[in-house]
Amino acid sequence: MTVKTQNQGLAKYIIFTWLLCGTLDALAAIVLNLKIPVAIIFKYIASGYFGKAAGAGGADIVAYGILFHYIIALVFTFFFFSFYSFFIGVFRNKILLAFVYGLIIFVVMNLIVVPYLSRIHPKPLQFLGSVKNWIILVVVFGFPIVFIADKYQSRH
Repeated sequence: MTVKTQNQGLAKYIIFTWLLCGTLDALAAIVLNLKIPVAIIFKYIASGYFGKAAGAGGADIVAYGILFHYIIALVFTFFFFSFYSFFIGVFRNKILLAFVYGLIIFVVMNLIVVPYLSRIHPKPLQFLGSVKNWIILVVVFGFPIVFIADKYQSRH
């Protein structure tokens, strides 16, 4: 197998995983917040860049929210695939690694991105809500990304 073919295979795995995890995460946000209109969920995401003005925006702001959501999902997917060998070498157990990566995503988003790199005014973290959000990240990102990356690595 040539390097070009191997890189194309890796790109396909990353793209598939990115779209799967991003979509699962978006669906989880929608399903777990049924009383909140879908547009509001994505306006909230867009407010990370646009600030409070995002709330008054229309379909364009919703589209930005969806775009930003998938960009964030791509960053976490690409990062994981890039460091998979390190992660699995340290944790040695795929299930444990899924929980750890979900926690990494939770910590990065809630303790770094939202409070310091966005225009969202974060609310104080609540223990039960934080645990629920972490478990959701384990399910929608951790398990899919760990098992798909492992499948790619085992084939190459």
